[in-house]
Amino acid sequence: MASRDTREQAAAASVQIDTSGSMKGVVVSGAKWASFSKLGAQGLQFLAGLVLARLLAPEDFGLLASIYVVTGFATLFFEMGLGAALVHQRSPSERDLSTVFWINALSGVAYALLMWAISPLVADFFDAPRLTSIMPFVALTFTLSLGVVHNALLQRQLRFKVMAVVGLSSALAGHLATVVAALLGLGAFALVVGPVFTTALRATGSRRTGQGGSSTR
Repeated sequence: MASRDTREQAAAASVQIDTSGSMKGVVVSGAKWASFSKLGAQGLQFLAGLVLARLLAPEDFGLLASIYVVTGFATLFFEMGLGAALVHQRSPSERDLSTVFWINALSGVAYALLMWAISPLVADFFDAPRLTSIMPFVALTFTLSLGVVHNALLQRQLRFKVMAVVGLSSALAGHLATVVAALLGLGAFALVVGPVFTTALRATGSRRTGQGGSSTR
């Protein structure tokens, strides 16, 4: 009996070590891919900024900066922590996932309509009439931010590599779209095209990959 207990304890210890080793690998891998994604995004933004500085006027950047003062504040309240709640919930049901998805989707529409409604006020405040037509397009990023649930699923599955690839590829495509729009002479609107394109691609990529159940590090 004692021998059997010893073997069982040894087996349990072996499993614990393997689990610990596996979790350590996950943490290291997650930190690596998160750092790669962050640095890659910053690098892409820097390169795109250098190109756009030659293609657009300073006034174009100023217009978008004025809008981001408003939308940046709204973004703080947009997700409402729902994605984090799904990540930390022990076993979210299909109903939980559906509820979060629809709250996120309807909030995106509501925020976009709010940005559209207050755009004349923002334009008057900054004395920039062009903001009235630009701001509704910027607000589309709220409507297209539909990847909260799928991003949460990716985090729960510890698929950090997939998240990094989706994020960087979406950012690259968005910056390219901005440069092309600037070359076509769209001016300040070129700076709107990129974020909208990036948001749509990131949501689509997260949805396609977040539906998988395997863990890919």
